Amino acid sequence: MSDDAYQQFLNAANAPVPSPPPKSPSQVPSQWMKSTDNVPSSAPLSALSEQVKGHYYISESDEIFHPIYLEEIPKEFRSINKKEFDPRDEYGAIIKAVQSCCNSNTVQFFSYQDTASTIIYYILSKLENGHWCGLTTMEVST
Repeated sequence: MSDDAYQQFLNAANAPVPSPPPKSPSQVPSQWMKSTDNVPSSAPLSALSEQVKGHYYISESDEIFHPIYLEEIPKEFRSINKKEFDPRDEYGAIIKAVQSCCNSNTVQFFSYQDTASTIIYYILSKLENGHWCGLTTMEVST
C-alpha cells in the first residue's frame, strides 16, 4: 500500500461520525410511539419538537423524545410515577416542555412494555378537549 493510500485510509477512519437525523413519526421504533393523524392543531407538537431537540433518554440505546397526540390512553399503558420514569431527576426540562406546550401544570407518566428489553415511556398532559399531548421515548435494557 502506498503512503498516499494509507494516509487516505487514516483520514477516512478518523473522520467524525455524523449524528443520525431525528426520526420522523413514521420511522419511530414502535407502533406505541406514533401519534394519531387527527391532531386538531400541530402547534403544541411543533413547539414540543423544538424544545426537546437534542435531548435523549439515556439507556442502552439512547432515544430522542417524540411528540405524541392521543385521543385516549390505551388500556395497555400502565400509569407510573415520575420516579419510575426519571429516577435521577435528569429530565426536568422535558417535563417542563410538556407543561409549557400543552398549557397544563399537570403531567402524567405512563409506560408500555413493548418487548422483553424495551419499555416505552409517555410524558403526557390532558388537553381541554380531553385528549392527551406530550412526549414519548424508549428505554432499552438487556
